[in-house]
Amino acid sequence: MISRDTCNLMKFCSRRVSTKLWMILVGKWFMVMSLDHQNTSCCFSACIGTGVQILCLVFCILLMALFEVLHPGATRGAVYVGLVFLYALTAGIAGYVSGKLYCQLGGDRWSLSAILTASMFAAPFCVTFSVINTMAIYYNSTSALPFKTIMSLILLTGFVTVPLTMLGGRLGFKHAPPMNAPCKTNKLAR
Repeated sequence: MISRDTCNLMKFCSRRVSTKLWMILVGKWFMVMSLDHQNTSCCFSACIGTGVQILCLVFCILLMALFEVLHPGATRGAVYVGLVFLYALTAGIAGYVSGKLYCQLGGDRWSLSAILTASMFAAPFCVTFSVINTMAIYYNSTSALPFKTIMSLILLTGFVTVPLTMLGGRLGFKHAPPMNAPCKTNKLAR
């Protein structure tokens, strides 16, 4: 019964009508963000840039484990220091991807996008770390990080991560090609 109805419907609809219907549907679902959605495109590009940074970080960690740079016999602190430096060095990739996507979406405030990209992962992580480290200090735990280590992490973030993100964001914004969508997009917002 259902297959017969489907066959009748397919005979009724010509190929041209179904193609036109598909184009209307694609035009409704795939729209370019308009210029009044600056904050939305900024947050979206920052999320994508941060995701690419974490993806590159995981890829580098896997490569280091493959070439036995990271091995179980290493001290835990040395591995953590290496991971923090890798995170700081991959910040330029996050800024580049974020700036390029933000420019393609029609944004013009690349510095805001780069700052948001730099703080998208770091800010929630720092808040969580501060709460856990404060509790560890309160209970006199040996796993609490000393003040000098915390200050060196803050300096690393301030003098390496943020400038690399800003540099990558500027380069990505400057060298971004125009948006080339794979299908027809509707210019009007819903």
